[in-house]
Amino acid sequence: MRPPRFAIRLVSWRLGAAEAEFVLGDLEEGFYARCRDEGLSRARVWYWRQTVRVFMPDRSALPPSPAPAAGVLMAALLRNLKLAWRLAVRQPLFSLTIVVTLGLAIGANAVIFSMVDALMLRPVPVAEPERVAWIFGVDGRSRIDRADISPADYLDFATVGVFVNLAAIKPSAYTLTGRGDARRLSAYQITPNLFDVWGMRVAHGRRFHQADASPVAPPVAILTEGFWKREFGGDPAAVGQILMLSGAAHTIVGVFGPELNYGDIVDTQVWTPYAPDRATADRADRSLTVMGILARGATIQQADAEVKAIAERLRADHPATHGAWSAQALSFRRAITNEETWLILGLLSIAVAMVMLIAAANVANMLLARMAGRRRELAVRTALGAGRAQIAAQIVSESLVLALAGGVLGLGFAHASLKALVLLGGGNYFVEALQVNYRVAAFAMALALFAPLLFALLPALQAARAGVAQGLNDSGARTTGGRRAQRVRGALVVAQIALATTLLVVSTLSLRSMIALMSFDVGFAGHRVVAARFEAPSWKYTTPDEVRVFVERAVGDVRAVAGVSTAAATASVPALDRDVLVRLDIEGQPLEREESRVAGRTIAGIDYFEALGIPVLHGRPFDARDGSDARPVAIVSRTAAERYFGGAPGAIDRRIRLAEPDSWASIVGVVDDVANPDVDQPPNPIVYLPFAQHPERSVVILAVSDAPAVVTAPIRDAMRALDRDVAVDVSTFGALLRREFSGTRVIVALFIAFGALALALAASGLYGVIAFVVAQRTREIGVRFALGAQPADVRRLMIRQGGVLIGIGLALGLAASVALAQITRSILFGVSVSDPTTYAGIAAVVGLTA
Repeated sequence: MRPPRFAIRLVSWRLGAAEAEFVLGDLEEGFYARCRDEGLSRARVWYWRQTVRVFMPDRSALPPSPAPAAGVLMAALLRNLKLAWRLAVRQPLFSLTIVVTLGLAIGANAVIFSMVDALMLRPVPVAEPERVAWIFGVDGRSRIDRADISPADYLDFATVGVFVNLAAIKPSAYTLTGRGDARRLSAYQITPNLFDVWGMRVAHGRRFHQADASPVAPPVAILTEGFWKREFGGDPAAVGQILMLSGAAHTIVGVFGPELNYGDIVDTQVWTPYAPDRATADRADRSLTVMGILARGATIQQADAEVKAIAERLRADHPATHGAWSAQALSFRRAITNEETWLILGLLSIAVAMVMLIAAANVANMLLARMAGRRRELAVRTALGAGRAQIAAQIVSESLVLALAGGVLGLGFAHASLKALVLLGGGNYFVEALQVNYRVAAFAMALALFAPLLFALLPALQAARAGVAQGLNDSGARTTGGRRAQRVRGALVVAQIALATTLLVVSTLSLRSMIALMSFDVGFAGHRVVAARFEAPSWKYTTPDEVRVFVERAVGDVRAVAGVSTAAATASVPALDRDVLVRLDIEGQPLEREESRVAGRTIAGIDYFEALGIPVLHGRPFDARDGSDARPVAIVSRTAAERYFGGAPGAIDRRIRLAEPDSWASIVGVVDDVANPDVDQPPNPIVYLPFAQHPERSVVILAVSDAPAVVTAPIRDAMRALDRDVAVDVSTFGALLRREFSGTRVIVALFIAFGALALALAASGLYGVIAFVVAQRTREIGVRFALGAQPADVRRLMIRQGGVLIGIGLALGLAASVALAQITRSILFGVSVSDPTTYAGIAAVVGLTA
């Protein structure tokens, strides 16, 4: 049961291969529909009548074909897809352009969706995350809303009735010895009931018992899966072996499963048990991450209310340490993100949506241009009985084939982009967790299925509305498709330019903010500094005097390294390590009950200020007079002097006392400020204490060199030669700064990439429209030359037509940029959202590119 073969050959001969393929498809569909409803003989008569009409000059439309059944619809869909594939292969350059355009846009959207997946969709390593709540400290004075909790406060919060169990996590570190060179291991100390709160399991061995947290219990440890595989080759026999962690023999009792490889936990190697002791717990030591599992039926609002009530009681009972502190309870999902995270993710989502719309407009313009060349074919199909729905379905099918190919290519682009972001991120755990999994692949293909509705619907409707007589007129192919088609294509180009301009403004503001971050004034000569971070082993250096002597020897050995001009000891890297703010008492200036006076506490060795180039504004720096047996002294920063003493001269010889240590010290100097690690905040008031009087085990030796990258390895060797049980991490300050802003660098790179892609797509879209208009107006241009027009006149005519589109698009884009830029205000640094240079520069770039 097939259509007459001779009739098929006649139609092919009359129309040619390009048009006949689609016309014969329509005839075949009608033939099988009539075979079902009227019989084979009537269907063959109908088919011959249609063949005759192909040869007639007036091919008036026939009555509509009978409604096809579901089977016929499926057959028609498959036929449309097959014809679409043939058309795509027949025009490879056109098809490849569309596929690449859509692939880039879909790939960009897949990259951002992978971030959404990591934050919202990926399973968390918690059995019942909807019942888990986190408790954070809140300091309204310093605008801190995600602070850790002190051990003493944790024991008080454990009495909250809405929690079935309240657990605590303490970030820690151990020095691993006995297995090659000493290494520093990232660790978590946890209360054993965290297993109940999270529903954690161990893949090998056992979990912690409450008895393991006793001070007299033998030390035990659980390994993460990654460390277990790297260190023990994934051997289950590792359970029961001994690890020397900071001089103590820890028995390995278990290995966690792979589901714990989540967020920054992936960087942790070892977990050990922990139990705070109320007798020794310090309320100023805010070092615990606290979370609990809610009773069934309890809400996060109830937990928050009870936590706030206890925080108010603690504030009243301990004004010295809780003067401005409160607390809050947050759900698990809210706790692992913050408002800035969602703002950035929202802006990136807007950016990729703009890229998708620009790509869709570009493809729509290309399809509209191709429709002008297919007007005769579509008119013949309409004359032979093809309805508007059939023609529109064919156009959409052609677009669907290209979109699906673009979706597959987009997944490849997304995978390659994520690999590039990992390299750019410099070890950022969130970036390394991004992947093209089945959810991201499903999103990309769903977007590919949806994309034709964005870019193919308009061309399909245009094709379905085309008139038969106009389409059959040979001269119709040389027209521009009418004023309506010109307006539609012009509107699409204006939209592309407006969207690209908006995205480029946001991208440029982000780039300038990143440049400002990487070059902001840290307050010292950071480009010459190398930081060697280590901890004096407690099992070898047991007294403060032994620690001080060891660190002084280490400073001397580092200073002796060739290429190092000077070195000094401290407890933290300035401008990068966040200051722990502690209570500050001033002799003769008692505080009122509701008042609070805080300062950051920093340990500084001899030559610290000279090495970093921090100016001494008044008084003197630390020197040999400030030994362990000398009177306690201190140095304060400019901000501390101005805030608490009315200026540098008023601070000299005043006596102050910090919450830790609890002893009075005389101020002997005032130095200039260094940058706040929270770069958008002003410098904190800082109190410097001499290392000789306050030796600490966790030490950073800051070495100064004209070639910092060259001396890192010799400094590491010098420390190993001094004591092989010391694990030392040596990095240049520049490397630490890049690591600190690795996440920001990734975000800025995404904005720049999306902006450049948007500009390229908009420019190519404008080029395509102008080129098409010029090609279609060849006869008109020839007539103008015949009537005396000069080439310059024709060029001005065409440039004027494009210039109008550019001007309208730029005006709309700049207006939209002003509105969108306001949203980014909170994440920008060192640049105004209304910076005129940025807007003028983007207008010039877009205009010149277009």
